[in-house]
Amino acid sequence: MKFGSGTELRHDNSAHDLRCLVCEEVDAAKHYGSVCCSGCKGFFRRTVRFHKVYDCPFGKKCVIKKEFRNCCRACRFTKCLKVGLNPLLVHGDRGVTNPEMSARMGKVKRISLPDLPISPNLEGSSAVTTIQPNFKVKREAVDKDFEDEKIISVDTPITTLTLNLPLGHLNFISYSDTSETVQIWKYFGNVEKFIDEFNDAKNSGHLSKDFPIDLNLSVKEAMASPRLICHRTKMNWSPQFVMKGFQLRGAWARSVQAYFDWISFVPEIAKLSEHDKELLTVGRGITSVWILFTHRSAVAQAPGILFTGGCYFPKDKNMWDHIDIETQMAGRRLSDLAHSEVIDEMKNLNVSFTECALLKLISLFMAVPQMSSEGVSIIQNARRKYMNVLTEYVRASHPDLDAVGVINRVSRLMFLLPVIERVSTLDDDTMGMMAVFNMANMQGSLTYEMHLRKNEGYPKKDNVNTTELTEL
Repeated sequence: MKFGSGTELRHDNSAHDLRCLVCEEVDAAKHYGSVCCSGCKGFFRRTVRFHKVYDCPFGKKCVIKKEFRNCCRACRFTKCLKVGLNPLLVHGDRGVTNPEMSARMGKVKRISLPDLPISPNLEGSSAVTTIQPNFKVKREAVDKDFEDEKIISVDTPITTLTLNLPLGHLNFISYSDTSETVQIWKYFGNVEKFIDEFNDAKNSGHLSKDFPIDLNLSVKEAMASPRLICHRTKMNWSPQFVMKGFQLRGAWARSVQAYFDWISFVPEIAKLSEHDKELLTVGRGITSVWILFTHRSAVAQAPGILFTGGCYFPKDKNMWDHIDIETQMAGRRLSDLAHSEVIDEMKNLNVSFTECALLKLISLFMAVPQMSSEGVSIIQNARRKYMNVLTEYVRASHPDLDAVGVINRVSRLMFLLPVIERVSTLDDDTMGMMAVFNMANMQGSLTYEMHLRKNEGYPKKDNVNTTELTEL
C-alpha cells in the first residue's frame, strides 16, 4: 500500500469530471496528494488530525462506494491510503497543505504502509498534546550490505496519544507482505536501526534520576502503549561509563520498552490470539533483550556489557570492588558467560545488524508453555521462515563462502542462542530477586511479570499487587 504514488489517478475527458478515487463520487479534486471528493477529504482530514482508529467487523474487505461509503470507516480510511492520500499533508487548523512539507515529501523515498493490526480504539481518551519528536529522515544505510535501503521517518508533529502506541503501528518503515527473503531481511535490518535512533523525549537521557519511569504496568498495558513505561530516548550504544545502581532502572525500562516496540513490527504477532500473544511476549522477552545487549556490546567493542544509555558493566573483575552492590548483582553472575560464549563469538563472526535482527526473530518464535495448538503452529512456521531468511542472507552477504561455509556460519550463529538463553535465565534469577526486595528501585508489576511470573504459570490474574512482593 503506497500513498502519493499517483499510479491510480483516473482522468475523464473533462477536469470537472474527475471521480473520487475512494468512493467514485464525481466532481472530485486534488487533495492531500491524490484525487478525492470533498466528503472523503473531510473524512480523511478528521481521521488523521484527531488520530481516530477504526476496526472492521467484516475482515477488511468492504467495498467503498458513494452510496454506502459511511458503512465502514476502517475500510474507507484504508482505501484513502491506498489511492494515495498522504497523512503527512494534513496540516493546520484549516487542513491547508504545507508547501514545505510537500517539497520535503517529494525528495524522500515514498513509504508503503505495513498491514499491521489495527490499534485499540482511542476515542474518548484524555486530551491530546502535540509535541515535536526529535528524529529526521535518515540518509545513511542501515547495513553496509544494503546501501540503497533507507530508514524513512519524517520530522512532523505527532500527538503524544499516537506516540503511546507501539512504533510498528505508526507506519514509518516500508513493509510489504512478501515471501521475498531480500525484502524481509532489509525490513528487519531497518527496524533495528530505527528503534535504536528514535527519540521522542524532551530530556536527554533515560539514566538520570529524575527521568519519569513507570514499572507498575501490566504486560498487556505495556504491549498496547510502550511509551507508558517511559519516553523514548536514543538507545546510545557507546560505552561511556560504568553503570551505577540507580541507573539500572532506566536501562531496564528503556530496553524492555524497545522490545515491546520491536515486536509490533513483526507481522506474525498479529496472527496470534491475545492469550498466545501475551504468553509469547513475556516468555521470550528477556532473551530478546539479551541478544540486543550482547550484539551491541560486540559491535561497540565495549570493555564490558552495554546496557544502553552509554553505561556498561565492566569485564575487568578488578573494577568490581569499586562499584556498588546493586550494579555488581546485575552483572557479576553472568559476565564471564556472556563474554566468553557470546560477545567474543559475535566479534569473531562480525555479526551484522541484520543477522542480529534475524536471530531475535528465530529466538522469539519458540513455543512457550500453555500456548494453543494454533499458536504453536504459527510459531513453528515463523521459525522455519526466518531460519530460511537467515540462511539466504548469509549466502548473499558472504559470496566468498561455499555451501559448507554458509552452513558453518549459520550453525555458529544458531549456537549463540542456547547460551543467551542461559544468560537470560541467570538474569531472571537476579532481577527477580531485585524486584521482590526493591533493590535499585526495580519493584513493579512489569519487572515481576517479565522475570518471575512467566515461570509460575502465566497468566494467573490480570493484575499483580506489587505491595505484596516484599512479603514473598
